Amino acid sequence: FAEGRTWIERALAGVAASAASVPAALLAHAHLAVGQLAIDQGDPAAAQLHCERSVSLWRDLERDPQQRDAVQRPLILALSRVLQACAMQG
Repeated sequence: FAEGRTWIERALAGVAASAASVPAALLAHAHLAVGQLAIDQGDPAAAQLHCERSVSLWRDLERDPQQRDAVQRPLILALSRVLQACAMQG
């Protein structure tokens, strides 16, 4: 888990540091993946941060009527992971 999480976090940091245009859905999936890996590693603070970022991106995409249906399932999954991370923190 650690190696996968590190790779995805590095990719996200690279995107944030550059002016690269990356589709929001790809970023949302990446943040959700890091959040899930952080949950699996017992790091609820990082999990919450990444899952909340994923939720924010999915909500932005949800505003587009053409993407609304495709966004519902990952948005619900991301929200459930935020709740899971919160519960882990007590």
